[in-house]
Formats: sequence, C-alpha cells, structure tokens
Amino acid sequence: MSSGGATLQGSFSGETGTISEVGFVYGLYSTNLNNTAVASGTSSPFTKAISGLNSNTTYYYKAYVKEYNQSTSSVETRYGDVANFTTKAVATATVTTSEATNITSASAKLNGSFSGATGEIYDRGFKYKRTIDNTWSTVGLNSTTGTSGSFSATISSLHPNTEYMFLAYVTEWNENSGQYEDRWDTGNALTFTTSGSSAPVTTTGWLELPALTGSENFVGKFYGSGSTAGTNRNYSYNYSYTYYASMWVAYPLTAAHTTGNGGDGNWDYNPNIPTNRQVSITSKSYPTIYGASAYSRGHQCPNASRLSNEQMNDQTYYATNQTPQLQNKFNASVWSALEGAVRNLTSSADTVYVVTGPAYRKVNGSETINYLTGASGQNANPSSLPIPNYYWKALLKVERNSAGAIIGANSIAFWFDHREYASTERYYDSEHIISVNKLEEWTGFDLFHNLPDDLEETVESNTSWSGFQSSSNINSVKGNNWGSF
Repeated sequence: MSSGGATLQGSFSGETGTISEVGFVYGLYSTNLNNTAVASGTSSPFTKAISGLNSNTTYYYKAYVKEYNQSTSSVETRYGDVANFTTKAVATATVTTSEATNITSASAKLNGSFSGATGEIYDRGFKYKRTIDNTWSTVGLNSTTGTSGSFSATISSLHPNTEYMFLAYVTEWNENSGQYEDRWDTGNALTFTTSGSSAPVTTTGWLELPALTGSENFVGKFYGSGSTAGTNRNYSYNYSYTYYASMWVAYPLTAAHTTGNGGDGNWDYNPNIPTNRQVSITSKSYPTIYGASAYSRGHQCPNASRLSNEQMNDQTYYATNQTPQLQNKFNASVWSALEGAVRNLTSSADTVYVVTGPAYRKVNGSETINYLTGASGQNANPSSLPIPNYYWKALLKVERNSAGAIIGANSIAFWFDHREYASTERYYDSEHIISVNKLEEWTGFDLFHNLPDDLEETVESNTSWSGFQSSSNINSVKGNNWGSF
C-alpha cells in the first residue's frame, strides 16, 4: 500500500469450465466499481498492482474470473465479495518554527514543532543564517520521533548584535517517492538578534566625544587589545541606519598610534550592528557593487592612524567606518593630505583629539542628495546608497597642569564640499578652514563639550591653522606610549 497505489489479491476454486481472464473491478463507491484491472495469467491465486489513486482515500474492489459455461456455450463473469482498502496519506508533516530563546551575544536556542506525520521521521532540525547572507547553515538532531512533537537545538559561534533568520524542518519518509524528504515550515522565517558585546558609551571625560542628542540610532566604541594597546580606547562612532554611515567618528591620536606593523586589515562587518544595517562592501567595493569606479571606501578613522596594534587597525576596516568618497581627486588628494597633516601634529603634542564625519545637508538645508545604485546581479545593500555632500574634521589640543587638569586648549575645524579638486588645491586654503563653532552650527553637533566651560567658547572660535599648529602651551608626549588621554 502507498499513497498512490495498491496491490490487489484474489483467488478462485471449483471451476468447471475454462478460465479465460482474471482481475479486479474497483472504484470509490461499493455500488459503482467502474474501473477494471486485468491480472496476468489465469491461475489462482492472482494479483494486480494498480496506481494513479488518490492519497488517504478508501477504495472498494472485488475480484472476478471469466469462465466458459458449457451448458450455455458462453463466457460468464463470476465476482467475489466486495472488499476495501485505504491508501496512505502523502508524507505531509506540518512544521512550525517557534521564537528563539536563550539568546546571548554568541548563541541561541532554536525551537520548532511538527504534527500530522504519516511517514517515519528520520531527522529534525533547523537551517539558519545571518539575514544579510545568502548561504544557510544546518543543524540537525539526528534522531527519530513519532507523528508529532516539539524539538530544539542550540547554535553557537554567532556574531554579537547581529540579526539571524531560521526555519525548522523534519525529514520524513515518503511512501509515494520511496525516499526520505525534508519538510520545511512553509511560513516566513523567524528572526532573532544576538546581544551586543560593546560597553555602553558615555560622554564623561573623553574630550573627543560629542554630546549625545538622544536621537542616535547606535553609538558604539572600540578598544584595542594586546601588550601595546592595553585597554585604551580606539574610536567611538555614531552610526545612522538611514545613511548607512557613521555621522561622526571620534578618537584620540598620539605618535604611538601612527607607528608599527599592525596595518593591512581585512574588510568586515561591525559585529555590534546587524549586518543588514550595514553597506555590503566587505568583499567588494563601491566600484563593483555599485558600478561607481570613482568611489572608494573612505575610512573615517584612518587605518594609518592605528598602525600600532593589529586589532585596532582591523576595527578601522569595519563597514560602519567607511563612506563613499570620490577617490582620485578627493580621498587620495586633498583629504588624504589633511589626514597626514593631523598625524604630523602628534610629533609635538601629547594628544590630538579628532572628530570627523560626513554631512548630507547643513542644518535646515535643502541640498539634493545623490545616490549610488546597486549594480545588477550584485548583493548590494542598500540598493540605493546616499552620497555625502560634505566632509568635515575637528581637532583639539589641550594643556594640562601637573595634576592633569586642563588649563589651556586650542581647536580648529575643516569643511569640504564632496567633489573633485584640482591638484593645486590645499587642505589649508582659507575656504576649508572654519571654527568649531561654525562646524557645530552646520552639523548640529555639540563638539568637545567635555572641555571646561570657561575654555570651550573661546577655544572653539579659532580659525587659524598656523596658530593651532604652533600652539606652545601643549604638553610634549609623556613617558607612556599613549599620551595623557
């Protein structure tokens, strides 16, 4: 017996004439056996396999023989009693995916159930993946069970603060096909997000951190590790889900950060943010994904400003630290020159505090925002990526007394239209240098708000680059490798 067929059996005895045919009549009703299946041969017992039946359905049948009656010189049909059988149901276990539980930064318990199985259950399990990925992973329980039940599996080695999706399945024997087949939950996959691993960001003390407004999508920070970096901070960032970019990145910079062999990091996703919230530029750049060869993955915290430690350098290659920058006549020219000049400041200063970011519109502005469109056939996320209209950078140096208290400071800011510049353009040209006060007016950020109140307003009005460079009241580098943060 199967879901679509059956083998009928019959026999006869006591015949007095010649048997010319044996077989069966069958149908859906005992009073209407309108299908005939002729068996091979004319001997008893006899069988006949029939197919094309409906699954999980009762059929009625009776055997017959055709015998020659010498008295009437004719062939007469003799029938047996009516019998019945029911075909098997097609293997149709109903599978349900349930919400994940026991979620941590690296693991989760996946839950599911099934019912209505008619075939043997060989296995149960789940397929899962990061929402942004194309390839699924599978975790199976490799165990059998009855016709229904609940099951779960714990998966590990997950990325922190990352969205995953998953589906439950069972492997059931299908009598119709004669093989084991996977039955999946036919509904939508469920999702869960692992917990984050970064410490909460506070604005107290760290001079480079802007004040938080409360409207941020995600504010995070990274620390270095290893014998050189210890537990010192790397950089902080204010990430926007709307623009797929950090609206500011802030970091301290000393001479020790800029020397070493910790460079050549690998492009990767920020582990603290769901990958579907990040630009898919970890294996392919803007040119191949977005068909825009003029744009590069422009670091906000430059990798060249984090050469002293491999982990800190790797963290500058996260997608959340990149923005699409015009390459040849912006990122590789005037902007690169500015970044180099900032690093050069550390030869005569204890610590330079840096805040940098893109801008799409000035506060209350109505500038047109252009987009990079994902190339056909590429897994571009998002399909339309906003291009910044401006880039900016703010710098701060401070003087401390012997007790570490701030007794003096100086600041400067830079503002650039995001366009291609002639080779004669200089980052220190007057049109690019503005005060921190003006930068705050255009961006809406409160920068360097942890400065003493009596210094902040005066410090943030400076527009002299030469004066900032030559500030004589800035301490030299201290005995430790990281300056006095």
